[in-house]
Amino acid sequence: TLAALGSQAGGRAPVELGDGWFRYRGTLHGRSDEGLFFALPSPFAKDRLVYVFAGNSAFALHEMTKAYTPGLPSFALFQGEEVKEQGYLDEPGFVFAGPEG
Repeated sequence: TLAALGSQAGGRAPVELGDGWFRYRGTLHGRSDEGLFFALPSPFAKDRLVYVFAGNSAFALHEMTKAYTPGLPSFALFQGEEVKEQGYLDEPGFVFAGPEG
């Protein structure tokens, strides 16, 4: 689960997922066209990432994965196929430092 990934990575998940909704950094998102993409360090391999695409509906998930472009920062809030907000996660355990040299 998402909580397990966060706790194994040493932090608390900034996201809570439900059926047809998600809460991101305390704000509830319940519109059927909203979705969230985020990347976090894999608790199983330190030099790998886990990518999560969560849509409030099948249509939202379709639109956001269709619009996804490599190079997005560690999170992006979607409304339909449009990125409304994007940035980097700074919660402990959700910061990827890159592969060890």
